[in-house]
Amino acid sequence: MNIKESLQNVWKTKTANLSRWVLPAAVCFLELLFHFWIGGSVSVASIFNLAGFALAFGAILNLLPAVLPPRAAKWCAAILTLFCAAVVIVELLLEKAYGSFMRPTRILTGAAGVMTDYADVVIDMILNNWWRILIALIPMALVLAAGNPGAEKRRRWVLLSFLCCIAGGCAGFGGMAMLPGGISGYLAQYDFHAAIQEYGVVVSMVTELSGLGNQEDGMTLDIAPLPVATVPVDSAAVQEGGSQGEEESKTYDPHVIPGLDFAALAQNETDSSLRTLYRYIAAQSPANENEYTGLFRGKNLIFITAEAFNYAIIDPELTPTLYRLTTQGIEFTNYYEPLWTGCTSGGELVNLSGLAMNCEMNTYSRQKPFNTIGSLLQKEGYFSRAYHNNIYTFYDRHKTHVNLGYAEFIGMHNGLEEGVQDVWPQSDLEMFDFTLPQYIDKQPFSIYYMTVSGHCRYNRLGNAQAKKNWDLVQDLPYSDGVKAYIACNLELEKGLASLVAQLEEAGIADDTVIVMAPDHYPYGLGTAWGLKRDGLAELYGVEKYDLFQRDKNTLIIWSGCLEDMDLKIDAPVCSIDILPTLSNLFGVTYDSRLSIGRDVLGTEEAISLWPDYSWVTELGSYTASNRKFTPAEGAEIPDGYVDRINAIVTSKVKFSRMVQNAPFFSKLQEELDKL
Repeated sequence: MNIKESLQNVWKTKTANLSRWVLPAAVCFLELLFHFWIGGSVSVASIFNLAGFALAFGAILNLLPAVLPPRAAKWCAAILTLFCAAVVIVELLLEKAYGSFMRPTRILTGAAGVMTDYADVVIDMILNNWWRILIALIPMALVLAAGNPGAEKRRRWVLLSFLCCIAGGCAGFGGMAMLPGGISGYLAQYDFHAAIQEYGVVVSMVTELSGLGNQEDGMTLDIAPLPVATVPVDSAAVQEGGSQGEEESKTYDPHVIPGLDFAALAQNETDSSLRTLYRYIAAQSPANENEYTGLFRGKNLIFITAEAFNYAIIDPELTPTLYRLTTQGIEFTNYYEPLWTGCTSGGELVNLSGLAMNCEMNTYSRQKPFNTIGSLLQKEGYFSRAYHNNIYTFYDRHKTHVNLGYAEFIGMHNGLEEGVQDVWPQSDLEMFDFTLPQYIDKQPFSIYYMTVSGHCRYNRLGNAQAKKNWDLVQDLPYSDGVKAYIACNLELEKGLASLVAQLEEAGIADDTVIVMAPDHYPYGLGTAWGLKRDGLAELYGVEKYDLFQRDKNTLIIWSGCLEDMDLKIDAPVCSIDILPTLSNLFGVTYDSRLSIGRDVLGTEEAISLWPDYSWVTELGSYTASNRKFTPAEGAEIPDGYVDRINAIVTSKVKFSRMVQNAPFFSKLQEELDKL
């Protein structure tokens, strides 16, 4: 036997039992490494929480190789360590790319589309993070290099695994109890993204896959109405040229559906989740009609969700149409588009549903909600159609949008390719020009667009719209990545200019409403997408930005009939407010308690909220991750104010999650059919 063979035998002998104990250590290593990579806070409490639960979970996994034959035990341990490393790497790359961690169900349902449509991005991210991937694979490499474990002492390994599980669980719960949110606060305000940041991958994944994150039975939605303001709050902050003194004396009816008695429904409901929802709704006060109710009654609607659009590109010279629509319709000076699920479908769904969603469009749309603006207008006899200038099956939009209130969905490869070039990304101008003749003579119409011209990646060569419009941005004082982003959005500007011009030429601009909201902030300006510097900070003109600065944006609600009305909303507004605002303006019959937002022209208190329970009001902002409230400049904060708003936000988010997980609208439709 030569020296090399002798050393190999010694190594295999000394490491023979490595696969028996490596899993607990590997999971701890990966959990702490991940926390370090994402810049998580370091404290005794966080270390105990992270390492404790990781040790417990690794010990549970360790039970499987501990009872297997030697060779099988080694390969089982290697596969399990590879799986744990893959989970950590995938979540890390997703956060770097989208600014948000993604629930495992979202990853699984979107994986096929990502790999086919964005394979180049995936490859780049892997290449840019190769060293992180190699570090995460160290535990698996050690197992594969070790010898096969002996068949003896299996009972000892099983016993040690149980002891590690108990010790780790005690340490984990002890650390969790010392964290700011504590054990009770974990599920009380559970959000997958926030949970990973504070409590770690192990706890969050177990919570998500076990369904505990969607268990809302302990909610107090049915106890009482939401806490009311103890001081007058000018929640609408509407500025208009004329006097409103005479209007204040008028009596307005509440926005409810006649005959739908939620208190009676709760008494007769056997399903506990539905009963809780009915009792909660019955306890709330509906919003009232106001002087703007029905302002758009009978008018056409063009509703646009604009891919990665951001207010920072709006300029009276560079984007005159966007400037006109933003400032001469209802002007929003304090609008936010939170990052709901880390991707387009999340923001798109919230824009349409008026709820704080953390599910897939398919999950919610199967209920066929009757309160979306598309459904409400279709019921009024509107011509109805939805368009998207990318593949029509992406995110199953050809199924979801029919359920969300549009009679037909047309995208690339089921009709739109006849008028839109199949490049990447496709042209919004071409989509608007090709589709407008299909509905302009079918008034009243309700049209929905999901644009794509503003999609990343933002570079001159690989982005068709950036290349097309490069001459218009090449002299701007930005890096090439930001210039490419602006160039992409100039295609949207051109599309809107053409759309408005054709509406005016047809003489129906005053009878048509254009609504446009983003789906999320332009995460493609991050370094994970190939940029050398943070393009979003550059676009905003800041060194750093927080959650609220990141998601600051604008909402467009414009019609030719609004241009002389001088309507301006200074109070905080976010995407949950779009549906109730449009429902009131179009004068349709709806129940304001079925969405968690507010009519921005009404008198309800303004609260913009995030899926992690952060919020902004007129008196300040609250960051849930560190439980920090920052008062607005000059604001006087009443006693108990933060607790009151926290209670409201918690109820609104949990109400949304109960609605999306229960057959809520399906059951309500059955009741409506009886009326």
